[in-house]
Amino acid sequence: GGGAGGSIRDAGGAFGKLEVAREEAYFKNLYRTLRKEMEREIEMHENRAREHKEAADRLKRRVDDLEKEEHQLGNQ
Repeated sequence: GGGAGGSIRDAGGAFGKLEVAREEAYFKNLYRTLRKEMEREIEMHENRAREHKEAADRLKRRVDDLEKEEHQLGNQ
């Protein structure tokens, strides 16, 4: 088949520069999207961790209350 092979980008010139600019914009957008998704996931995990800590703290307070009641019953 005729033609030298290669891509428009490899050929240089205005078309090559345009292709480079498009690729850079594509990857910049891709990285921005990935970063935003990861930041949302981090926030979700941090919220879950906070909720789990709050639940653990509530249970610890209940255990403390039960121990106080148990101690009071033992002193009667």
